[in-house]
Amino acid sequence: MEWQHKWDLQPGEDPENYKERLSGDAEYQAYLDSKLTVSWKEEWNRKPNEDFGQRLWRVCDDPDYLKYVVEQAERSHFAMGLPVYKGDEAGIYEIWPDGRKVFLKKY
Repeated sequence: MEWQHKWDLQPGEDPENYKERLSGDAEYQAYLDSKLTVSWKEEWNRKPNEDFGQRLWRVCDDPDYLKYVVEQAERSHFAMGLPVYKGDEAGIYEIWPDGRKVFLKKY
């Protein structure tokens, strides 16, 4: 994972306390802001006459935006103590907040 270990959910830490701790951490907020790309923010205002569906597809097809959304989902799942499901050439697996990797299907 890219984020630093001090931003991970600590063993036994209450998820609500975790959210408060991260929302008050200026360094963490600066890290999140650095991950946002200008490209997808500007895309929403670029073509006002464009169909909303086309605009949404264009923005969601941006790899930087997709990476940002995936990182946010991982953080929220880990904060709630839930696993994140991933897949690659090795198979389909879940990653738990404590770092365990459980394979559901190996290729």
